[in-house]
Amino acid sequence: MKKIIIFLVLIIFLSFCRKDVSLANDYFAFGSASGECQGDCAHFYLIKNKNLYPDDLDYYLYTQPTPLKFKNTKLPQDKYNLAIVIQKDLPQYLKDNPNTTFGCPDCMDQGGLHIEIKEKGVVKRWHLDIDSKTPDVVKTYIKEMDSILIKLH
Repeated sequence: MKKIIIFLVLIIFLSFCRKDVSLANDYFAFGSASGECQGDCAHFYLIKNKNLYPDDLDYYLYTQPTPLKFKNTKLPQDKYNLAIVIQKDLPQYLKDNPNTTFGCPDCMDQGGLHIEIKEKGVVKRWHLDIDSKTPDVVKTYIKEMDSILIKLH
């Protein structure tokens, strides 16, 4: 009987443990979201420790960003290989202009893209309108990111 009680307490304890990947250390997160959709309207990915993780979100609003949450289940290596291109190709222009919104993401129900990076304890974010008037280097990157997100989803 004592073993059963200990077992039940352990199960209850484990059920309350977090089931997402911690964002405490450096990471690269990116994805897309649409505010006017039904069901799973956010598709984000986390690159951390040479692994790729899917989001644990249904919605993400650009006007009121919520903290990103990710599952602790790693995606296959081929998906990581696709995603790492987004991190490697991040334009210098974006690096030079952190915490910036380009255009008006999802203002006209067109959706938008989001990038979030944590390096050396500093978090930087970008919101990108898929259809915005942005510098050519950013437009090219948006097209590349959108194409890769389609393949990941």
